Amino acid sequence: MFFLSTLSGFQCFLFDEILVSDSCPCARILEKARVQLQEDIIRIQSQLLEEKKKREQHEALVRRLQKRVLLLTKTCAGLANRIQVFADETKDKSVFKERDGMRAILESYDSELTPSEHSPQLNRRMREAEDMVQKLHAHNTELEAQLSQVLEEVGNHKQRAEMLEVEMKVLKSQECTAEQSTIITKEEIDTLRQKIEELEAERSKLEEQNRSLEMKLEKLTVQGDYDPSKTKVLHFSMNPASLAMQQRKEEHQQLQEAYERLKEMVRVLEGGGSIPENLEGLGSLQSSQEIAVPCYIILTSGHQLEWERTVAEPSRVGNTSVSFIKVTGGPFAFSECLDGRMLLRGEEITPYRYLDQKR
Repeated sequence: MFFLSTLSGFQCFLFDEILVSDSCPCARILEKARVQLQEDIIRIQSQLLEEKKKREQHEALVRRLQKRVLLLTKTCAGLANRIQVFADETKDKSVFKERDGMRAILESYDSELTPSEHSPQLNRRMREAEDMVQKLHAHNTELEAQLSQVLEEVGNHKQRAEMLEVEMKVLKSQECTAEQSTIITKEEIDTLRQKIEELEAERSKLEEQNRSLEMKLEKLTVQGDYDPSKTKVLHFSMNPASLAMQQRKEEHQQLQEAYERLKEMVRVLEGGGSIPENLEGLGSLQSSQEIAVPCYIILTSGHQLEWERTVAEPSRVGNTSVSFIKVTGGPFAFSECLDGRMLLRGEEITPYRYLDQKR
């Protein structure tokens, strides 16, 4: 009863609903595994009930067979006793007693009868005695036939009792096997219960992760984020962002070309040569009314430079107008001459050094 109550409680525990989101494949796999385990447990429980019913039937059959064996044993013993008593009585009392009685009667008749009356009376008595003897022989033959039949029945009963004993042994062995299978079934149920507990713990973790992911998704949705796989963003072809990007690309291309020309000019000046005609226009000064124009140039060394031209009158050292360059971690500075030439200063400078001098 305790085992059945445990199984019923365990079955109730198995049929609890699992609320898992459809977006989590692991949860669906766990749900399928849980359903499969429930089906296995139900099947094992049905097998266990069938084994219990078979065991009860076998036990009832064993009890009936034991009763029948006892009854047959008692019946055989009673029949054997009756046969022995009947044989003894038949042999000792019936045959010999009747024979002796007949002899005594014949002798008494012989002594009483006269010689003239002896022959017919004696013949009649002899015929009666012979008839009696034949009846006794027939009765003995019938009793012997009954005795052989009873002995045959006793042998059949003994053989049947032996067969019943063999069947009882087989049923006992099957009962032991059923008990072992019941023990194995209990172990399997314990293992399945442990697996279900592990799956329940994993399901709880997945539910917690799912809730946290849903909260993050809601937060991102509130912040304006979207799923690129589900949402398609359309842009106008002439929107300000596209125009700004196009302008940015053009400016970057122009700056790249200017950088290449400046790089060529620096190479020529370092070699001590004169500036080529196609590069002379780069050194022309801008008017003092222009505002400062920041130009971002990427050198081959990977340093980013910000080149600022002077707004007011430039600082002059002799015939040289100095423009300042802010270098982020770089070792170079440039000066712009009035005649359009660019001079390279090779000393190590720090950021904003020449800008401070300019101020």
